[in-house]
Amino acid sequence: MFFAISTFLKVNLNQTLYLKKDFFLNEGVKLHLSAADRDFWDQASLKRVKPLTQIRYSTAIAHRIAARSGQPATTIASQLKELILQQLVDLDPEYNGNPWQLIAETVTVEVLASGLLLFQIEPVGLATWLDYLLESLGPDSSILATTRFSPDPGWVSRVAGPLFTLQHSHARCGSILRLSHRQRSDYFNALDQSPQPWQWLSSPPMAWLPLLEEAPIARQWVSHLCTLLDALAEPTQALTRDSLLTLGLSLSQGFDGCYRAFPLGSIAPHPEKLQAFLGLTLITQRLLALLLEQGLGCPAPDQL
Repeated sequence: MFFAISTFLKVNLNQTLYLKKDFFLNEGVKLHLSAADRDFWDQASLKRVKPLTQIRYSTAIAHRIAARSGQPATTIASQLKELILQQLVDLDPEYNGNPWQLIAETVTVEVLASGLLLFQIEPVGLATWLDYLLESLGPDSSILATTRFSPDPGWVSRVAGPLFTLQHSHARCGSILRLSHRQRSDYFNALDQSPQPWQWLSSPPMAWLPLLEEAPIARQWVSHLCTLLDALAEPTQALTRDSLLTLGLSLSQGFDGCYRAFPLGSIAPHPEKLQAFLGLTLITQRLLALLLEQGLGCPAPDQL
């Protein structure tokens, strides 16, 4: 199962197009396609849109259809909206009982005046996604669709400063988690000195929303998580070592900003906010480790 929100939305958008192709070809839109257009149904793309403190995506698929049908993009977008919302209700059976089924219930779809379709994940769905990451994203997860790099001493030497920043953030996450475990041992099942394989003891759902609703900087942190997982899951994106490093540094900055705004001492009296902060720290630490080791072919040290 995948981790990226964009993958889930794109899969269901393309499924809508494919399952309803008779409507587009014969009934309502009467789309004009040739044999060369057989891949038309699985090429819809999504783009993250601002503000990045919210999880929102747009697609111009209605304009692609309008160009082949002669109908206004807004008309087609309105028809697509209803079809997509129905598809999110009638999900493929593979989603039965898993978190994406719950996330689908929180997706809103809006038709913009430009003819774009706007998807948004509501806060409750975002909390469900974070629960999923906390439970499922582990040391053995595969987060890259295609790109993996072998160790390259020349590249490591060239980017020594930024790479150290990434490794330092990973180590700091581990330090925070170990400190919190020493102060209050009922959050984690500490199986090892390294926090990577630690498991959160309480079962979901976690109380993510008090921290996210109060602190825009925490929402930015989550946005960086989302952006990184989206990029890593995109098989057609030509990721390089440098682009992977840049994505990792953005996540690192999101973590550092929230940590400076909410040091452990300031949120310790607020159990729900503390749990959310530590949960995001554990997810970030795991993701940075996977990015360093799987993506960049570099070590992810627990201490520096």
